Amino acid sequence: MTAEHEKDRGVEIPVTIKNGQAKPEKQAAGAGTEKQAAGAESEKEGKAAEYLEHLQRLQAEFSNYRKRVENEKREWSAFVKAELIRTLLPVYDDLARLLDHSDKPCSVEAVGLIQKNMKKVLEEQGLEEIDAVGTCFDPQVHEALEVEEVDDPSKEDQVLGEWQKGYRLNGRLLRPSRVKVGKMKGPSRENA
Repeated sequence: MTAEHEKDRGVEIPVTIKNGQAKPEKQAAGAGTEKQAAGAESEKEGKAAEYLEHLQRLQAEFSNYRKRVENEKREWSAFVKAELIRTLLPVYDDLARLLDHSDKPCSVEAVGLIQKNMKKVLEEQGLEEIDAVGTCFDPQVHEALEVEEVDDPSKEDQVLGEWQKGYRLNGRLLRPSRVKVGKMKGPSRENA
């Protein structure tokens, strides 16, 4: 092959003609360049393998972290349930004693004492009742189940009755109060 033929293929090889024979110049240098390119390529492959291994390690660590957090949540939830049940057991025991030792129908007073005991236990856990009757209707803590027409303008948007008590637990709404709300009668409401 001639240098021109090699050039046509896109490869240019410098040649030296000596004693009528063509010899490629700096053949060793060209081989060194190939070795350097191969070395650089293997270095890139090594870095890529290193990054891949690091990524796989991070993925495994994150997966383990996520499993550990889920496990801790389950354990914490079980602990909280157990603690709540433990605090309610005395109330349950009171009910059982009332039923076991009473041949007569339960007295209102006995049931009232048990309710008072249970309320105390729940308040110790952070439960608080929402005051409703006589307050201004607040959709954040009240759910209107009924509207009653009123003549007195001061009872407009007032909670007139409570169907079911509402509660907060540690300051957060647990259940809204279900209430009856006052609204002015038709004609005077339109004039307002």
